[in-house]
Formats: sequence, C-alpha cells, structure tokens
Amino acid sequence: MTKQIRKFALTHLSLGSTSSFHNMVLQRIREATPEALHVSDLVGPYEEQAKLLSRIVKRSKAYTSTAELRAADAERDRLIGVIMNTVRTNLTNPLERKRRAALHLKPVLSGFKGLAHHELTKQSAETRSMLARFDDAENYAMAAELHLEEEIAALRTANERFDVAFRAKAAEEGERLELSDIKSRPTRAAARLLYLRITQVVNAFAIAAPSEAVTRFIEQVNGLIASMKDKDE
Repeated sequence: MTKQIRKFALTHLSLGSTSSFHNMVLQRIREATPEALHVSDLVGPYEEQAKLLSRIVKRSKAYTSTAELRAADAERDRLIGVIMNTVRTNLTNPLERKRRAALHLKPVLSGFKGLAHHELTKQSAETRSMLARFDDAENYAMAAELHLEEEIAALRTANERFDVAFRAKAAEEGERLELSDIKSRPTRAAARLLYLRITQVVNAFAIAAPSEAVTRFIEQVNGLIASMKDKDE
C-alpha cells in the first residue's frame, strides 16, 4: 500500500506548536531537498510564512533593555547626587584647600541643580555637559581635591550605558511596532495552505513516481504528526 502523509488538523494547535510544526516540516524538506520532493516552487513562500510565525511567537510586550536603562539611570542619579552633595558639604570645610575647591566648583556646577530629576533624555544630554566641565584641567584638579575622580569616571560610564540602552530600546520599539502589524490568523492560514499544497504534491508523487526520498519524507512527517497529537492529548 502506498504511504501517504496523514491528514492533520493544524487549526487546533496553539500558535507556538503551529510554528514548531512548520519549522520541523521545513527541516525535513531541506534534508530531503525540495527538488527530490518536487516542491521547489513552494518552499520559499512556505519558509517566509514560517519565519513570520516564529517572529510572532517571539514578540514580547516588555522591552529587554528596560532593566538596563533603569539601572544606568539610577546609578547616574546617585553619582550626580554624590558629586553635588560633596561640593555643597565642603563649602564650609575648615580645611582651606577643600573649601577653596568647593567654592571654585559651586558656580561651575550651579546650572545642573536638580539634574537627577530631569526628563531622561534631557538628563543624558545635560550629564554630558556636566562631564565636559570636568574635562577642563582646573575644574578636574578642584574635583580631585575633593576625591571625586572615581565618581566622575563612574558617571561617565553610567551615562554611556544609559545612551546604549536607550538606543537599544528605540530599536526594540521599532521591531515591536513592525511585529504588531503582523496578524497571526492570516499568517497561520497562509502557512497551513502552503503545507497542504506541499503534502498534496508529495502524496501525488508517492503514487505516480515513488522514490526513497519521498517515502522517507512521508514517514518523517507522519512521525511529526503523531508526536503533535500525543502532545495535544
């Protein structure tokens, strides 16, 4: 008796299981080669729909960059606070050199009061401006008198981390918007239709021109169908 790919109701599967099934079928097609199965014209469109399904399954409502963004922002807020508080505290320091350093830095940093509470992207730009003040040799020397070298270096790193995370979030937002336009129902339907066309072609050649590749593919797909039914049960 000629082997045939069994009928299988894909519509009852979850989105994730549907995606996995199509990807596993595609893997078997590649192993057998589309030419040997006489489905070369169908594989490209089938792969495209399977990829769309995979992307829909993987799409997430949460940004993976959000945690890093928040961590970098919180760190730079604390560092800005330490720098500003150190300068303010030393304005009345009885040690003349520390008091002189604080008095020098007070007007240098006066425009950045409340910086840690500003809107995030504005804060990023203003932090770069603040750090630029410390690129001045005299300002940095005064900061060194207050032992703020490590805080300044850490603030520079934290601000760079924030900028990297912000760009990553923007990229994720673009991808999310793109994926939100992909509807799962028509994509599932398109993938299912292409799968059915492939099985029809393979089943027809199993009767008209049987080959080892065709027979082996039929056995493999039937095995996949059986495993999917077992999972569903």
